[in-house]
Amino acid sequence: LPDFSRPKGRPKYPVQVNQVAEDALFLLRLHDRFKGIKLDRRHGQALPPVEANAEQLMQVFLDLMLNAIDAMDGRGTLTVASRVSPARADEVWVEITDTGMGIPREDVAKIFEPFFTTKARGTGLGLAITKQIIEQHQGRIVLVSKVGQGTTVTVRLPMHREEY
Repeated sequence: LPDFSRPKGRPKYPVQVNQVAEDALFLLRLHDRFKGIKLDRRHGQALPPVEANAEQLMQVFLDLMLNAIDAMDGRGTLTVASRVSPARADEVWVEITDTGMGIPREDVAKIFEPFFTTKARGTGLGLAITKQIIEQHQGRIVLVSKVGQGTTVTVRLPMHREEY
């Protein structure tokens, strides 16, 4: 369990976040829980690549999307958006938004802690591992939620820098 909960550093290379998000959506659409969900894609065009490990980024996106679908209980809208940061020119954002039940304020601060879960099933490791992966990529993850309206999780990743 400790080995699983500590993702290993893996080689990073230029990655197109839109492609990784689409690959995750392709896998997710095969899942039974996805059948009643409406999908809204809002991919930024001609985004610069980020410095990442595509497999780990796929794990992050799948975990965030599955949590969003669980929060909507089989119905609602999943929005996946990407863009260059409006605040930092060296960052790309991927936002995953659900129209689910939202997260109570007292749980938001604990949501990325290991073994914390509000689900009847699960270990509470998924979002903790997700946060670790993003931090290993020198990125940040931000969660904003309103009870009764839904949640947006923003993954903020540094752009790939050419080495000279």
